[in-house]
Amino acid sequence: MPGVRLDRYDEGRRRDGRDRRRERRACRRGARELGARNPEIGTTWTSLRTRLGRIELLRETDAVGGFEAWRARAQLVELGDRVQVLVGHPDDLLRSKEAADRLKDREQLPGIRQDFIAARLLDASEVRGPVAAAQAPAPAHLVALLGPRPAGDVTAKLSDTTADTLQRYRARYAIEEHDALGPTPQAGSSRWAERRQVERAVQRTRLIIQRDGPELQAPDVELSIRD
Repeated sequence: MPGVRLDRYDEGRRRDGRDRRRERRACRRGARELGARNPEIGTTWTSLRTRLGRIELLRETDAVGGFEAWRARAQLVELGDRVQVLVGHPDDLLRSKEAADRLKDREQLPGIRQDFIAARLLDASEVRGPVAAAQAPAPAHLVALLGPRPAGDVTAKLSDTTADTLQRYRARYAIEEHDALGPTPQAGSSRWAERRQVERAVQRTRLIIQRDGPELQAPDVELSIRD
């Protein structure tokens, strides 16, 4: 699940030297198990390269704040048998990266926003500010159905809404093929009915875009509902 893993030791209780030594040993043991190497240390963060990828340890974040601020909107997620973690709210992650305003954050934000919407962690209408304005390159399967994103405000918003509907359908059924809608479901099934709803949304959007703009090429995907 996209998000931010939240964890810490309870700073509210008094710890003696043995507690601190145990915590340091636990951190070193965890780092060894992850194959951590080449740490980068900043004023409020430590970044580790591990066999699972990069892990960042943050003591404070822009726009959101410290642990308590993140925990206020966090969700408890079960990862396995008796394994639970707090995952930060996607909106907090977006706000934090916006405020940090680093080059890598500006480059990553459109893709992160798109992933959150596709995973149904955020609705497109919930995203505000610079993140909402940033546009990642449209995936090929979207361009195949809807064409390039229109320039007009109304048709662009309609195209974005239909694209979000399509992405939710793909996420629900774990569609990874280049074919935008995946294999044709069995007629009469709930997935078949949902696909027809998506197709109708695509067809309506295509008709409006073509009415107000250039003619679109025929879609690469075979639709059961014809133009």
